[in-house]
Amino acid sequence: MLRVLEKYKLIAGYSETHNPKSLRFYATTFARVYLEVSNQISSIIKRLKEIPEIIKSLYAKSNCAILMKILLKYNEDLIRVLNDCILSLENILRIETFVSLEQRIKI
Repeated sequence: MLRVLEKYKLIAGYSETHNPKSLRFYATTFARVYLEVSNQISSIIKRLKEIPEIIKSLYAKSNCAILMKILLKYNEDLIRVLNDCILSLENILRIETFVSLEQRIKI
């Protein structure tokens, strides 16, 4: 049915929504990674794609930053991902994190 809707251009696409808790992921964090220079963005994004906890990332050109959604089993895993995986990359200036609470806001 979805393929028919796509064929007639009634929808542009679709995606599956999963329940992270059913996969035993209990913590969601959003992070902004500030880069020293923007000319290395391609190599940094390539390395970030290798980190399985990062499920989405966007480049924000105005302030030379990458916005990320990180899915973790526990909040304690955040320290490991930040220190061992992200901060170990070259040209990372700093990281700003936002831990998501359980409540969801539908817009």
